[in-house]
Amino acid sequence: MSHPQAMLGQFAQEIDLKETEIGVLREAAARTKLNIAFNLAALVYGVEMEALSDRRRVCRRVTEARQVAMYLAHVTFQVSFEEIGDFVNRNRGTVRYGIERVEDRRENPVFDALIDSLEGLMAWLMSGPVVDVIANGVQVDFDAGDYFEDDWPKSVRVSL
Repeated sequence: MSHPQAMLGQFAQEIDLKETEIGVLREAAARTKLNIAFNLAALVYGVEMEALSDRRRVCRRVTEARQVAMYLAHVTFQVSFEEIGDFVNRNRGTVRYGIERVEDRRENPVFDALIDSLEGLMAWLMSGPVVDVIANGVQVDFDAGDYFEDDWPKSVRVSL
């Protein structure tokens, strides 16, 4: 193999490696965004994170928390339906339905305020280095008023 061909082969290998690295980084970024959205929804709704990907029938609180997390991941972070579905063991149609349910419920002003607060918090978390968030902390207060049922938390305080 002549010298230019060897250089071309090496260059092609480097491009393949860089594309693989970019793919790995994109996947890691999507998983980080999904973890933020789903952990935040689990915290706000007072459910276990693992319950959000459980395939068994669950209570309405878990279902709503999952739908809110899917909505936040898609709308705030532009994570695809497929990536969200893979994260919670659902197909893209189920993800789309969950997101549509949240969009429909946003007509309720209290629910809309909750979603606005969560979107703002997520945008803020992603706007600066995570180290700053950990060092400085953040606290979000939200009064759910009459939106939640009696056994659900009426007020949410998120501290990171």
